[in-house]
Amino acid sequence: MITFDDVYDIKNNGALVLGKNRLDDYATKFLTKYCPSALMSPMRIPIEEILSKMGLKVINRALSKNLDIFGCCIMFDCDIEVYKYEKYRNEHFKEGTIIIDPKSEALYGKGQERNTLMHEIIHWEKDKRYFEILNLTKKFQEEKLYPIMCKQSTTYYEPSEKLKTRENEVNWLEWQAHRLAPRILMPKEMFNEKARQYMHNRELKSCDELISKLSRFFGTSRLSVKYRLLEVGLKDSISDYEDFKKIYNYDNAKEYSKI
Repeated sequence: MITFDDVYDIKNNGALVLGKNRLDDYATKFLTKYCPSALMSPMRIPIEEILSKMGLKVINRALSKNLDIFGCCIMFDCDIEVYKYEKYRNEHFKEGTIIIDPKSEALYGKGQERNTLMHEIIHWEKDKRYFEILNLTKKFQEEKLYPIMCKQSTTYYEPSEKLKTRENEVNWLEWQAHRLAPRILMPKEMFNEKARQYMHNRELKSCDELISKLSRFFGTSRLSVKYRLLEVGLKDSISDYEDFKKIYNYDNAKEYSKI
């Protein structure tokens, strides 16, 4: 029986709905289109080149007072609120603009900034048609469903699989972007290959060192690497390191495998 987790490539009112088990399939599909070399050998994904191919422009603006919002992608010309001079003010942006909070890299590292950029690239590639259709009704603006913001506070939030509201539909698009970004930045087979290459190096003595090396190589956050190591099926291999339980707090490690 096909389950919710296996659903792939189903369009509902313009929204591309992906099952949880098919996220790596979409990552492969995306890279085949924009960076096929990343599927042939391990490499740092050239985000700037992908942005250029897609005709997207990146600008810096603060979108929240507390840095909860890392970025957003403008699907069509509109006004949005930015946080400037200790006040929220409306500013007009053209479609194809990705807005990134300039403080995100300083506080959370370059890996987080790259993850946010890829998150917004995914929205442009996968969800633009959906928001264009919604824009024809104008109702979703009244419901404050646009623009969709990349929020730190919703990174691990999982929407209901049963709720059939427009808001929940948009929440699923955000859930997918959160899960897809690291899968594109660290494609499954190539990430697995690089991780095993490092693990076969006798000089590498700890799980912490493995995570750091992979983080630097792929240009991603350490947290993303921790999750990815489990997602690609390397739990048994890395559990041999003495610091494995400490790094993962393994009493709760089952939660990592769900991300």
